[in-house]
Amino acid sequence: MARRFLMLSSGMALVWLVASKSFVAYLAITAPDKALRISSSNPTALLNLADQALAPSGAADAASTEQAGVLDGRSKAAAGSSRPSDQQVAAWVQTALANEPFNARAYRILGEIADRSGDLRSASKLMSAAARHSLHESKAAYWLMLKAYEQRDFRTATYYADVLLRTQEQANDHIVPLLAKIAEDKDGTSEVKALLRTNPPWRRQFFAALLNSVTHARTPLDLLLSLQDSPNPPTTVELRTYLDFLIDHQFYDLAYSAWLQFLSADDLQRVGFLFNGSFESMPSGLPFDWVITPGYGVTVDIAERPPLTEFDTVADRTSEKRNERALFIEFGYGRAEFPPVWQLLMLAPGDYKLSGQYQGQLQGRRGLIWRTDCADNGSQLGQSDMLLGVAPGWKNFEFDFNVPKTGCRAQKLQLILDARSASEQIISGSIWIDDLKIVRKKP
Repeated sequence: MARRFLMLSSGMALVWLVASKSFVAYLAITAPDKALRISSSNPTALLNLADQALAPSGAADAASTEQAGVLDGRSKAAAGSSRPSDQQVAAWVQTALANEPFNARAYRILGEIADRSGDLRSASKLMSAAARHSLHESKAAYWLMLKAYEQRDFRTATYYADVLLRTQEQANDHIVPLLAKIAEDKDGTSEVKALLRTNPPWRRQFFAALLNSVTHARTPLDLLLSLQDSPNPPTTVELRTYLDFLIDHQFYDLAYSAWLQFLSADDLQRVGFLFNGSFESMPSGLPFDWVITPGYGVTVDIAERPPLTEFDTVADRTSEKRNERALFIEFGYGRAEFPPVWQLLMLAPGDYKLSGQYQGQLQGRRGLIWRTDCADNGSQLGQSDMLLGVAPGWKNFEFDFNVPKTGCRAQKLQLILDARSASEQIISGSIWIDDLKIVRKKP
């Protein structure tokens, strides 16, 4: 009986201990002043009070005023309306450190107090201690990053920038502008390049955000080129983000030059007025290559050409294009949403001819057309006849167009479904397209 009573008493004591500690832990976050009435040396409550006291908001002033009276034995009336002094806040933090000597947040708060008093040397030591104990102490890492940048210690600045971008999902808006400044400084750009070569997990988002922070449009190109021979070269997404930015701002020449610099030696051999017109390589999706976007009610693919038939010309049968690829488009039954297949061109002013071949069968009120427009203003330069109906063998098509001397620095070639209404989007069948070429006509 006594043993049972002892076990029951011990159990109740344990339950009370767990409950009371959990309750104090809860209050330390939601009402630190009340938590300290129960446990006067609770580190979390002390540090929450300290953070509130240092906060610039009026709400923090009111809260910390009451809490100061609790901690130093004053009544609420005696506390009046004054904020706790930095010395009082430091005392709270020191009490917290006595219980948790490796608490990174405590060192950061002491660093803030030292910084407020102008003691930068002590502030630097304390902030460094905070970051050393926990890289998730973001205020300390941010402070150290800014101070390192001010002192032109770009290696340390980029180190803490990396820390913040890895630990804080929303850090881009605050960190990328500073990294952009370092990248555009001749003494700092190598540090940014070295960091990017490690392929940090935030690199893709960095290049997207960088475009709104640089002062020169070539800065991202310089960074991307520095990655070209690294184990982690620029991805298609990173390149497309940069090229789209240049094109949106009509920096066509720079965009085209940048694209060329990332082509392989084999691809460079195939650059002409039109790139990859025979669809032999899978499109990269970059603007000066074919851009193919998924649609609704239609499948677009690059596939091996179908076998030649008795309907093909003698020249086609002789060439025996068995292993070559072609653009293949297949429509279902009903209405189709067909995003254009397109490519950006850089043609000098003059007269040109586009030619190609197609084979297949399309049924509908309207069919496909190839069209060239000015990229600057969308004005149409020329278009093919409609590809519609039955073409059992490969059939040629061509059209002429003129690139004017002004207002058309880049051009857009696109294959579109030439529908003028929803009912004209009803189309079925399939078609193969190949051997696209652009030649300049002699004057």
